Amino acid sequence: MNRLERLTYDVTQSARVAWFRGHYQLARRQIERTGQPVAVEGPLPSREDLTRDLFELFRRDRTNIDSGRYALPHDVMVNPLDALQASRRFFADIGEVNRRRAEGSHQEVLRARQREEKPYPRYYLQNFHFQTDGWLSEESAALYDFQVEVLFSGGADAMRRQALPPIADFLASRRLPDQPLLDVAAGTGRFLTFVKQNFPRLPVTALDLSAPYLAKARDNLRPWSWTSFVEAPAEAMPFEDASFALVTSIYLFHELPRKVRRQAVAEMARVLRPG
Repeated sequence: MNRLERLTYDVTQSARVAWFRGHYQLARRQIERTGQPVAVEGPLPSREDLTRDLFELFRRDRTNIDSGRYALPHDVMVNPLDALQASRRFFADIGEVNRRRAEGSHQEVLRARQREEKPYPRYYLQNFHFQTDGWLSEESAALYDFQVEVLFSGGADAMRRQALPPIADFLASRRLPDQPLLDVAAGTGRFLTFVKQNFPRLPVTALDLSAPYLAKARDNLRPWSWTSFVEAPAEAMPFEDASFALVTSIYLFHELPRKVRRQAVAEMARVLRPG
């Protein structure tokens, strides 16, 4: 990075932390007003511990960019109007999220979808993290990336980018068009935008069980070619054995029942090429 790019990175990432941490604190105050404390088992890290780890993440991210491991993020400069619109959408939904949390209500998706012909696994029909519509609406897909950044105080994208160096190492001596990558539970395709920015000739497949999230992924990946989208569960992927040179997955396993985790890992191993 040149001096201007370093300054751009430092300013924008500091602004991200302030912006998303501010949203977290405001959302937390609304939760506290309900009088429903969140039960937590075991000791928690202090605010200072979390802040130190967060800025260590950004230091690592900046070092990777500065050393050429991957490029400065393609959307490091955010459109302020888009940010305000996302903020408005987040706060418009937070009341319903808090209501579900207070009531312990996470089965609205199941009740709403019971009469539909399209089958989904039982574990998938729930309001994950008490969010509206679970993973099964356009509004949920529009909210998701902002919600995750609030949860991680603006560090979610930097966390995703830490998967890029091992991908780069694997691809260094290989012809990119011959090394297809599968992203399992790709969601809105956010991680794949960083993959395609750095490896535009790498064929990538986004697999997700949510049609609205895949539609959002198509929009996010529209600037790049060599992309495909498959609607299917991680534990039953419609691919031949040894179909992919790389398989990635971000923020998936904590959402799956233990039995399904084992099935998903077995499927990832099956579709990955030997070696």
